[in-house]
Amino acid sequence: MANALNVREISIYDLTENLTGEQWSIAGNPQQKRQTYRIIVFIGAIAAGATLTTAHGLTGVVSYTDIYGTVVTDAPDNRPIPFASTVNINQQISILVDATNIIITVGAGSPNVVSGNVILEYLKN
Repeated sequence: MANALNVREISIYDLTENLTGEQWSIAGNPQQKRQTYRIIVFIGAIAAGATLTTAHGLTGVVSYTDIYGTVVTDAPDNRPIPFASTVNINQQISILVDATNIIITVGAGSPNVVSGNVILEYLKN
């Protein structure tokens, strides 16, 4: 029973750092595991053709295991981040994460982003 409880996913999506319940092997030492952490970051409006940079406030991140989110547009519709249009490349929405920021770029042919959220899952030292 303890094993079953320890391998479940902890589905808490919060503004503060939480364990996900995932365990990742360390390269070169598969017996040792690292815990995965999750944080949600809410984002504001982004005009078509513009880029929004939002500080994530994380430290000690070794690597990201997942970077994703959703936005509400003024089309109106809801889109995943990243969003890849099958019709027009300038409607895409991209996401990058660096040491301090989340960087979201909205294609010039995309509708304006009204709001959204980004979920970062990561391994720490």
